[in-house]
Amino acid sequence: MIEKKDAERWLDTIDGINQAVQIRDEEKATILADLTPVYGRLDEFKATANSMRVTNYTDANRATLLIKSIKADVEIIEHTLAGPIDRLFSMHRAWTKVRAIFLDVLNPAAKTLQNKVIEWEETELRKANAERARLQAIEDERARKGQARLAAEAAKLKSPEKKAERLEQAAAVQPVVVQIEAPRATGIKGGLRAASKVWVVDKIDMGQFLAAAIMDENIQGFITIEQGKLQRAKAVNKMLTIPGVTFKEITR
Repeated sequence: MIEKKDAERWLDTIDGINQAVQIRDEEKATILADLTPVYGRLDEFKATANSMRVTNYTDANRATLLIKSIKADVEIIEHTLAGPIDRLFSMHRAWTKVRAIFLDVLNPAAKTLQNKVIEWEETELRKANAERARLQAIEDERARKGQARLAAEAAKLKSPEKKAERLEQAAAVQPVVVQIEAPRATGIKGGLRAASKVWVVDKIDMGQFLAAAIMDENIQGFITIEQGKLQRAKAVNKMLTIPGVTFKEITR
């Protein structure tokens, strides 16, 4: 809880700042009287410093005298503006203290709530990932059974062409890609949890995929040949031939 004295303190500070930055008429007159002559000499000092050549003793003495005149004006500026500048620094410190009275409460409060929202979002993300994994396993199993059913049907067919067609259908059976979006806080765009993006396979054109694999060995690395199914298919139909696959009979 913010103490009442703190509230009164920041109001008093603002009043003090307002008084501190005011320049009295006599002070303003002194500043103008001191700075106006110096201002009139600025162009002369700059031009002389740039154009003067120091090549001998006389030049060096003239330059030294000019340096003394410049430093004398520097002292005038430093002395005349010291009071106003000190008050401005004091004002900066005072305003900083006023700001701290508010931000020292507001920022930690926002941070505390933000951490709680992030914790909730991350918990929901873990739940969504677990549910996605569970449903994806179901879809993977459904696809596997579909492939196995078509492969079994192919094994019963006598026509090599129909067998190959059915096996191609089996290979085309792909699991549905499950996507579940985890809930996020709606008060802040995108929520507070850092978003992550992943790529998923949307669909596969088996014809284009296999045609590309013929030309690119890198794509071939994504193809898994299930030799066990090929061997079972050959055992069912000894006349089975598949382009690119060589069978041999062995004794076990």
